[in-house]
Amino acid sequence: MPTCRGPIPTRIRSSPTRGGQGVRVAARKECSVVDEHETGAELPGSNPLWQKFWARAQGALQRSDVIKAEYWLLAAAGVASERCPALMPVTTRRLAYLYRKSDRLEEAERLYRVLGDAEALADVLEEKGDLAAAEAVLQDVVTRQGTTAPSRVRAKATLQLARLYHHAGRYVEAQDTYQRAIATFEPADGPWGPVEALGALALAYQDQGRYREAEEMLCKAARRKQGAGIAESWSETAHLAELCELQGRLDEAEGHYLRCMSLLEDAQKVFLPRYLHALARLAEARGAYDEAEGLYQEALDSWVGNRTPLRLDVARVLARAARDAEALSAYEGAFQDAGFEHVAETVRAAACQSFALLCRRQDRPAQADSLEHQAEALMQAWEQAPLAEHPDQARALDRLAAWLRAQDCNTLADRVETRCQTMRARHPGRPRYPLASL
Repeated sequence: MPTCRGPIPTRIRSSPTRGGQGVRVAARKECSVVDEHETGAELPGSNPLWQKFWARAQGALQRSDVIKAEYWLLAAAGVASERCPALMPVTTRRLAYLYRKSDRLEEAERLYRVLGDAEALADVLEEKGDLAAAEAVLQDVVTRQGTTAPSRVRAKATLQLARLYHHAGRYVEAQDTYQRAIATFEPADGPWGPVEALGALALAYQDQGRYREAEEMLCKAARRKQGAGIAESWSETAHLAELCELQGRLDEAEGHYLRCMSLLEDAQKVFLPRYLHALARLAEARGAYDEAEGLYQEALDSWVGNRTPLRLDVARVLARAARDAEALSAYEGAFQDAGFEHVAETVRAAACQSFALLCRRQDRPAQADSLEHQAEALMQAWEQAPLAEHPDQARALDRLAAWLRAQDCNTLADRVETRCQTMRARHPGRPRYPLASL
């Protein structure tokens, strides 16, 4: 370990690290912090000793070794404080990043206040659940600093404020603020700010079930990108496909999913099975069961993770195609899978209902009764379990209800939609941790 001649500055000295806590991988885009100079080599006033400590801290971060990363960053801060003050901001920002990723939010908040980074500070305050303080920080940039802050800074703060309202379920304020952010960006700021705001506004409309308006916002974003000569994005195309699917426009949804798959680059091919599954879902909804089975099997062959849900999809589509012997075998195999217990309760309940219908056709009343009781028990367990109340969760429930209706599980879909509507009516806040997809 190094020895530092200079003392560690009091304003960034840390409390003892909580041993063994790894760096938490955050899903939220806003939680991603990237330094402009990753190596620090080109920073003004760079120092060989500081570079040595910085490189070791970066290596520790890549290994998720929080304790060593903190140690080397504090050592680098000591060198920067004594020998090259110009390096203090980048060092402090990286240390704040470490604390934030480690869920040490009080320490991250303190450093972001030192840096005067309103955007990161507001995000940390929101993660802590202090929405009023986060709103005050952003309002200060948007209003009180409005005469001095550059347009891009004010626009980004306005966009973040809109997201804050969105996550809190304050949809009317969110929509107005998103629109204000779009208007605040100037042509010199480039197209990305308005495009990002339009995409976020689309999600706000989607969270309220206003799918047509959400689609209009995505189309506006696409036109702005096209006007700026920016290539089409596969993720935005997939979002457009999802909106068409939610509105029952299956042919349009299929076209968008196919377009999305054609836009995937080599590094993004991991998403291909997801979109094969989406195409299978659309084929099944149209009654093209043989086509759906082939697509489900193709997705299953390349699926990474628990494959039981896809095995259930194959069994269900075989049953709907009246290929009962194959369907019985497929259901029995899927229900015996080790991964079956790790499938969401609602998906298992739908599988039980579909399997029960097949058993009744095959004159197996006792097995059908047992499966129906199992489905009801699973749904009751799901209804009693708490859900993270967040717009992402509402979107997931929308997709789940649509999927259940496509499986002719209308009673289950009604129960999911009821819970979704109840959640939206409660003006939810944002959970600390990112949501897992249903």
